[in-house]
Amino acid sequence: MLPGCSILIPTRNRPEILRRSLCKLKEIGLGGVPVIVFDDASDDGAAVRRAAAVWQGATVVRSTARRGQSVGRNVLMRSCPTEHAVFLDDDQYFLDLGRLRDYLGRSPAAPAIVAFQSRLESEVQRRTRELTR
Repeated sequence: MLPGCSILIPTRNRPEILRRSLCKLKEIGLGGVPVIVFDDASDDGAAVRRAAAVWQGATVVRSTARRGQSVGRNVLMRSCPTEHAVFLDDDQYFLDLGRLRDYLGRSPAAPAIVAFQSRLESEVQRRTRELTR
């Protein structure tokens, strides 16, 4: 659990990748953290909502016209209900929480930039293809 933190994810037309990333986040124990997904006018908005539904309580904010990741991140930030926010792409997930949990447990008056390891789904797929050749 990450106290006072939400996970914010912009996406477009990649519901299956979004679903896998959310499942990976649950596997490392983040199931209670608020998640907000910005759907940038995906062709199948219902598929994005179904993918996000693997995360209990996930909120999907959908745009009916393409607005781009920058606008999507701004919309997500304005929708964030917590003091802290972690932005992830739809094909990204944590390998572990590292120092992020430690930082969030400190005083909110102590700002910092926190680096953490994450894995890109595309990197996993590329490595899998290389190993199966």
